[in-house]
Amino acid sequence: MTARASGGLLAHALRREQKDALLVFAALAEAFLLVSDDRVRPAAHALVAVPPGPAETVSPARPRSAKKRLQIRCVQVVDETVDVKTFRLAALGEGRLDYLPGQFVTLELPIGEETVRRSYTIASSPSRPNVIEITVKRVPGGRASGWLHDNLKVGDQLSISGPHGTFSCQSTPTSEKLLFISGGSGITPVMSMSRHLHDIADPRDIVFLYSARTERDLIFRDELGFLAARHPRFRPIFTLTHAGSPNWTGLTGRISARLIEDAVPDFRERTVFLCGPTPFMDTVKGALTDAEFPMANFHAESFGGPRGPKASPADPAAPVETIGADSGSGRDGNTPAPERRSPSSALLGILPRPRLVLVPTPPKPEPTSVEPGPADTAKAAIVFSASGKEATGCASDTILETAEGLGLAIPSACRVGVCGTCKTRKVSGTVRMDCEDGLDAGDRASGFILACTARPVDRVTIEA
Repeated sequence: MTARASGGLLAHALRREQKDALLVFAALAEAFLLVSDDRVRPAAHALVAVPPGPAETVSPARPRSAKKRLQIRCVQVVDETVDVKTFRLAALGEGRLDYLPGQFVTLELPIGEETVRRSYTIASSPSRPNVIEITVKRVPGGRASGWLHDNLKVGDQLSISGPHGTFSCQSTPTSEKLLFISGGSGITPVMSMSRHLHDIADPRDIVFLYSARTERDLIFRDELGFLAARHPRFRPIFTLTHAGSPNWTGLTGRISARLIEDAVPDFRERTVFLCGPTPFMDTVKGALTDAEFPMANFHAESFGGPRGPKASPADPAAPVETIGADSGSGRDGNTPAPERRSPSSALLGILPRPRLVLVPTPPKPEPTSVEPGPADTAKAAIVFSASGKEATGCASDTILETAEGLGLAIPSACRVGVCGTCKTRKVSGTVRMDCEDGLDAGDRASGFILACTARPVDRVTIEA
């Protein structure tokens, strides 16, 4: 009904592109009207809009940092490629998940007799409320991705927590031009950002550089083409590492400094958001460094998991933020006035144009961890106060690893210090943490640590 009525109102303005306009409007209407049970939710909660005004004076609203646990129901499963599926999830009851494009959630999966937690980026846009989407690639031997592909069906219910992470073009000051670079299933956070920027008619210039193995492995290929047709300042570029088809007209080869230079000549003027497997990330970051890209404008998030011998063999699904040293200090630049759009772009007038402000990111607190000396290593111990168990000589192991060795269950998901699932209160002692992004200022003030990255320096007592 909504789409039909809009078609009548816009008929004179959308003669040549009426079909495309109605498709967009229908998708938005579906997102607004979809509910997870028989009750209709108030439309007032559908979208948080910023009043129109000068583009460079107001920052976009940011969801609360508090992490919530919600019950969700699977409402749709979409086959994206032969080994990639999108799961559309709706909150039960009056639950609602506010998030920034690019953030991720942690799923609790009932695999066998235990609950397995895995983190996945939200691929959908917060401008399409009431549902979220995760896009999952089946990993050979992957416990969680295999379970999702084989078991999660429409109507099934799960628990999720989040959102987590700060990898987002909406919370990070940027220049007026963006360059999204992704590889494989690392496309999901930048796809979320692209969908969001399209929905809110953001005027920034966007180049979307995506690398996949073969043509059939290109995720969201048709939708990216659709976004390009609707947004004159959005340009997708595909490159294949194994282009076997003689009909392939895109780029071929791994992303290198030469490929970036040829495909995006003005890349040094852009803010880069990079995501993908760790080897891919290392290659692209090295290429940008070699090309003298201003790394203060570089932001990255890896799907490859932690490096080193302690790396978990689990699915490479947990995003690991590796934002540069000058995180958030992107080059200031005024948002340009939007270019003249085709008549069908008037459809997006139902969404107010956002206003952006380039606010410097406050400095991160000084690390609370310290490097252990020989004496500290000798006296390192962990006392688990709730269970009464104790471990000694464990300076090289994380508290989570030590707890698992003793048969103690501490909830965890990403295992690299990002999601905050494993945060535990420290009663006494000193720890060193490789990463503590999963803690906020309130957590630190209350004595919480992250069991997955914390290692004891001396005798440490925790509430577990």
